[in-house]
Amino acid sequence: MPKLPKSVTHRLPLGYWGDHLPQPSVEKRPDETRMRVRIPKPDYGHKKGWIIRHASATGLTFPDWDDEERCYRVPKMHLAQFINAAVEEWGDCSVRLAFNTQERCTPACKHGTGAACTCSCLGANHGAARNGGEGVYAAWERVSDVTDETAGLRIVTFRVSDPFNDVVRGAA
Repeated sequence: MPKLPKSVTHRLPLGYWGDHLPQPSVEKRPDETRMRVRIPKPDYGHKKGWIIRHASATGLTFPDWDDEERCYRVPKMHLAQFINAAVEEWGDCSVRLAFNTQERCTPACKHGTGAACTCSCLGANHGAARNGGEGVYAAWERVSDVTDETAGLRIVTFRVSDPFNDVVRGAA
């Protein structure tokens, strides 16, 4: 199935992820404990079957279906595992993250593992001290960047086509 051009997908409003989009997507907001996950139908079965099979194989917490938002809800701590599995299955993944513009980047971020950056560096410095000076999001293509002044957030959408490195997995 052909992918929608980036010029179309980056203009979609926050919270809109139509079932027609041919790539998986994840949205992580700081005010929620579980991220929103949407996947296209796998070639070999049902969406629920893929996500359940992946969850049990990697030790992910079993996802919940959110009828109102029409997405699966997965704990935020599984961001890296979901992105790696989605990239392996579909070739890329759309990732929308919210960063706190008031939160200063600290040594804890620069030495961090995992994909839990929420500070004003927008992930550019996250894990850089453990990864040769390059943040864990460095290989991701930034598709859009929107600032919500009232909430003090920058919402950044990335297109990820490379799996996470060992710094994110916590192995470095």
